[in-house]
Amino acid sequence: MATDCSPHKRDRKVHSQETSFLSPRTTENTALKAQIEHLHTNIEQLKAEIEEKENLLNEVIYQLYDLDEEERSVVDV
Repeated sequence: MATDCSPHKRDRKVHSQETSFLSPRTTENTALKAQIEHLHTNIEQLKAEIEEKENLLNEVIYQLYDLDEEERSVVDV
């Protein structure tokens, strides 16, 4: 059985999971709220770190293949 693993669909699924995990923010349990906020902060930091590493990796690949700006713009699409 084939499944759709397109990045767009996967992103929606991850966002949906994040939203369901973070919905307990409305709870009166302050320890739970603090833990959720801490985890949310960690998630955001990891996302930023991943983006930074992807950008660095892209730059190394561009240099490896000696791509000019025009070629980079084609690859980035």
